[in-house]
Amino acid sequence: MKVSIIVPVYNVAKYIERCLLSVLNQTWPDLEVILVNDCTPDNSMEIVRRVVASHPRGAVVRCLEHEENRGLSAARNTGILASVGDYLYFLDSDDYISANAIELLADAAVQKRPDFVIGNYEVTGARRWAPPLSLGTGFYEGNALVLSTYVQGKWYVMAWNKLVSRPLVLQHKLYFQEGIVHEDDLWSFKLACMAQSMYVVGETTYYYSMQPDSIMRAPSMRNLECRVLVLGYIYDFIRSSRCLQDNRDIYIFLRL
Repeated sequence: MKVSIIVPVYNVAKYIERCLLSVLNQTWPDLEVILVNDCTPDNSMEIVRRVVASHPRGAVVRCLEHEENRGLSAARNTGILASVGDYLYFLDSDDYISANAIELLADAAVQKRPDFVIGNYEVTGARRWAPPLSLGTGFYEGNALVLSTYVQGKWYVMAWNKLVSRPLVLQHKLYFQEGIVHEDDLWSFKLACMAQSMYVVGETTYYYSMQPDSIMRAPSMRNLECRVLVLGYIYDFIRSSRCLQDNRDIYIFLRL
């Protein structure tokens, strides 16, 4: 089973080598690694080329280029459209994963064929609250259960560290909304509404490096505007489905 790991690259010269090596040193054998250069202004891609050229597994890496900076969502979408794996995995380039991360998640995918597999994570670089994964290891079947656990906050909104069925993404056009921040809130909500099954791996597979200048640490009018936009997109999505309109969990999630 092939896993496509999608890594946007923008202004991460301090972190990209650690990130890329954590991917290339995975114990899972069948990988494609898609790096999307979103017109990074630093020497991140020079570091990428050096690491790829010297690593025995460098041939699994494909580097795609944006002609102009388009943002994280667009970079992920470019990776999705270029991917050929059975499952997709999103990794931010200032973070890194454990050596057996993909193996732990992919083993569950092979056994149960869920729509997505989610792993646990640790925060590094800052002492700050982050949404936890509070579900036990195991298979969760049925959309009602998947959606209910999401609206109760039992699994986190971040798109990374989820092994997601590529056919599911393509069938439902589960792409990232471009031109906004907090795009993961919208994407994970849609995933919870569409997925018929999930598998939870309780072991830590992802290391989230929280930077001092991250969006979560920089409140602004732009962030507020995007929160409002995301709520509008969620409203439109709910309006498009009678089943969602009739689901009481949705209104609990939105505190209505």
